[in-house]
Amino acid sequence: MRRIEFGLSEDKENELKNEAIKEACKDARTKADAMASGLGLRIIRVATARESGVYVAPYRAEGFGGGYGMPMPTPAPMAIPPPNRAERSESQCYN
Repeated sequence: MRRIEFGLSEDKENELKNEAIKEACKDARTKADAMASGLGLRIIRVATARESGVYVAPYRAEGFGGGYGMPMPTPAPMAIPPPNRAERSESQCYN
């Protein structure tokens, strides 16, 4: 055996996504009420609401020698330019 993957049915995924959206709306309302209260105001109605879906790829850990994990990114080398001497003030210059 090389790997095991678990997933959700499309119906269950949609159900959980809708629950998460409902919870996010409750949280947003709580935050909006707190902000309005801090300003001496109160929320009367919602003028707009937007949902921007975010896809999170499943994580596959390297395990059992399968090599299915995502490789760690390697930082690119950075060249640090020398300081520009023209920008130094006279008190910073040394002879």
